[in-house]
Amino acid sequence: MCPDSNIRVVLKYFDGCNSGDLDTLRSTLSPNVVHYFLSEGHKPIRGAEHLARYWRKFYLVYKPIWRVDHTLAARDEVVIEWSCSYIPRDKIDRMMFRGTEWYIMESGLIGEVRAYYQYDESRDCELTDFPYAKRNYLMTNGAPQAIGDPGLKTLASFGSDPGYTCLAFHTTGSTRFDPSDPRQSVVDSALRWAASGL
Repeated sequence: MCPDSNIRVVLKYFDGCNSGDLDTLRSTLSPNVVHYFLSEGHKPIRGAEHLARYWRKFYLVYKPIWRVDHTLAARDEVVIEWSCSYIPRDKIDRMMFRGTEWYIMESGLIGEVRAYYQYDESRDCELTDFPYAKRNYLMTNGAPQAIGDPGLKTLASFGSDPGYTCLAFHTTGSTRFDPSDPRQSVVDSALRWAASGL
């Protein structure tokens, strides 16, 4: 599958996380999916049914607003940066945590998730002094934006095998590639590297 199709599956998965809809979540997951977490106290979740029900419960308890801020994909791998505004248990004010995840796709479905983030209900968990608002990231009190099809842009294709040569990149708030944009400079470097090897 071309990386842009894989990105669409991951974005649909986040639609499921935003709605708590079990059918949407299940439709994106390989039956034997494994979701790994950074925290030692959070054991991997194995199987599509278990993972879908985990995110359904998370939705019911925390009322999250998830937003995929960036994606980068090649071959059968997708990497994303996300933001999540949520309401901690027994509180009324929203908190924020942000992270990144690495996806391995299997036959067009999510087969593995490796999640990297910090989580602490007593504080926001995000990069210190990073200009999130200036760069149009989801903010704790900001209005959520839909993530169904947020301007996916395939930037380049090299060769005839899109599974190995198609590189796709998405950045929220931008549907054009701008190499002067620091959010997109990693793609420019990746494209130059990919082209130099052909």
